[in-house]
Amino acid sequence: GINRTLLEWLNLWQYLVYKKDLSHFRTLQTRHQQIAANEANKDKIGSKANVTKKTDAIGYSV
Repeated sequence: GINRTLLEWLNLWQYLVYKKDLSHFRTLQTRHQQIAANEANKDKIGSKANVTKKTDAIGYSV
């Protein structure tokens, strides 16, 4: 009856909220990994003298 439907809605809602949080967390994680990779690349690039590579503030190639 009603209780079962209510529980299903609750479960669905919790699942959706959890999924949203998870994808947000993954996005943050990916962002941090990108930044770390960019920093590593900058160090590599900085050690080469003959580099004329333009990068933006975050370190992506322009």
